[in-house]
Amino acid sequence: MDEPLCPPWWPRILWDLHYIPRPGGVNPVNYPPVVDDIMASLTIHTMSYLLLDQKAAQQYRSMAEEQIAQGARSMSRLHEEAAASRRGPTELGTGE
Repeated sequence: MDEPLCPPWWPRILWDLHYIPRPGGVNPVNYPPVVDDIMASLTIHTMSYLLLDQKAAQQYRSMAEEQIAQGARSMSRLHEEAAASRRGPTELGTGE
């Protein structure tokens, strides 16, 4: 892929989100979508400290914290669902 260089004044994560595709795979190289969701929430939480309106920033942090907790609680279930969809009906014990 012919990707332009990230200007030094841009946060690298913003640049990567614009130019690097996010496939949402199910292996250690392409993290599951829930991991991307948690990492995005961590980024939002951290970046909120840079906002001038700290009252609004606290609201962003509270939402991000809830999203992180919700994502963490759902990781096992989402992993099992993804694994089941890869196995197919025969391996699930349905007898088909």
